[in-house]
Amino acid sequence: MGLLLTATLGPALVVGQGVPGFASVSDTPPFLGGAAYVGPALTSQPIYISLELATNLTGAESYVQSIYQTGSPHFLQFLTPSEYMSEFGPTQSALTSVINWVSANTGTIPSVQFGDQVNFVTTIGVAERMFGISMNFYNYQGQVFFSNSHDVLLPVSISKFVQGVEGLNNATGLTTATQVIEGNTTIIPADVFSYYQFTQAFNYGYGANGETIGIVGYPEQGINLGDVTNFWNTYGIPWTSLVESTVSGGIPGVDTTVGSGSMEMTLDSEWAGSTGQYAKIVVMTDNPPCFFGIGCQSQYTQWYNEMSQIVNSLNPVVMSTSIQYLNSQLSASQISSIHSLMVQSAAQGITVVGASGDYGANVLYDPSSDSYATSVGGVFDTVNANTPGITGQSGWTDSGGGPNTNFAQPGYQSSLAIRAPSNGYRDTPDISFPAWHSIAIYFNGKWVGGYGGTSFATPMFAGLVADSVSFADSRLGQINNIMYDIPYGANGCAFLGAAYTDVTSGNNGYKAGTGWDYVTGIGTPLALNFIYAMDNWVYSPSCRVA
Repeated sequence: MGLLLTATLGPALVVGQGVPGFASVSDTPPFLGGAAYVGPALTSQPIYISLELATNLTGAESYVQSIYQTGSPHFLQFLTPSEYMSEFGPTQSALTSVINWVSANTGTIPSVQFGDQVNFVTTIGVAERMFGISMNFYNYQGQVFFSNSHDVLLPVSISKFVQGVEGLNNATGLTTATQVIEGNTTIIPADVFSYYQFTQAFNYGYGANGETIGIVGYPEQGINLGDVTNFWNTYGIPWTSLVESTVSGGIPGVDTTVGSGSMEMTLDSEWAGSTGQYAKIVVMTDNPPCFFGIGCQSQYTQWYNEMSQIVNSLNPVVMSTSIQYLNSQLSASQISSIHSLMVQSAAQGITVVGASGDYGANVLYDPSSDSYATSVGGVFDTVNANTPGITGQSGWTDSGGGPNTNFAQPGYQSSLAIRAPSNGYRDTPDISFPAWHSIAIYFNGKWVGGYGGTSFATPMFAGLVADSVSFADSRLGQINNIMYDIPYGANGCAFLGAAYTDVTSGNNGYKAGTGWDYVTGIGTPLALNFIYAMDNWVYSPSCRVA
């Protein structure tokens, strides 16, 4: 399992910065150096701040590794959210120390969320004094935002408990992995079902059958549930339930008809429910009682809280996100906080799947490129209007992939049946599904054509994971530990044949080839054989390398 490298391990702290008794938290946006100064922020303006507290990350990662070791007393023994926080979360002493420090500086009592997050509202002037910073407005590529001018300073007695300080900038940078494409032929669920063995799996009754898939939403945007159910009903997709939920204290999203975020949540739900038939689909949004701006939660904070709510409250078998941040837009402390949440997800048996991205080689996203998440790339499917269905596939030109230098290469990529290049880093993607060709969406009361991207591949794979969990009657957690342990080709563990198709053609800046590659990862799964392979790995020690 990959460990976060020294630059971002645990709390992203640098002792000193020339101030004895203080440590700095690396929380300034990495692009701040290229932004133009506009002017100082008004010190009387309110600001919403979240302190992400450090957890016992070393102990948690060790526990996750033991989950996948044959003979371990923890083999596939996943924790509940409360068990995780009790075992690896902040101590009560740490919480009390941070709460008292915040209260002494602000005159208010902060709230505690998810067991490891301390939230409070204060003014910019107070924040400047608390953290030894100045708050200014900046302009970066046309976006005007406020931010701290340099990393915050915390007393060493407090910094040892704090992993990150969020809310000091309100730059927006969430992206969706969806592209406008050319072409009139649209891929529909039946095409995917036939080519990738879902039809055979469903004929045996191997759907998700009540397992829960959590979809990470776009802050302050909503979803029209009727669009999703119309999609399912049109294509004869059997379904159980679809719910839009909100982070504690929020209200349903106000924008349900326009914007890339709303369409993203819609297509994520439509396709996760298509490949994960009879799953319980829950779309998590955050829409606190104010909108982006000073005094409100930052876009990053809202997005992170959506994932935290899914992990700590919903605790699904799969969390799917095509709504992510570029690695290059995140601070060191943000990358650390996301990593901690991914480790928690794995310990609880939540498989986190994320889009590898739509911009080709070396343009990576979080959380999909984290070593505890599964990065889903894309393939180009050959479709001919005169010959119904998919007739072939190759690596997609814009499928995201490359090494993430924030993380050491995890054991599942270096020591199991399928191996990534020996470069010392976490490599992406891990697996792929259809991303290029117009793929069906029903949105805003009408059929929408001309869209593709790894946004489609990701929920497709999320549905397959839910199917596999249902059949195995066991959570699979960080499924990469299992996928990389299943060799190519027909084998006893796949039962009926190969679990994957090795995609050997295509180019995204890297070339696809035999075995693992930066275009499609392992390749594309064949649903029925994949489901059997996951089950046999769980119950047959002979099917494991580890």
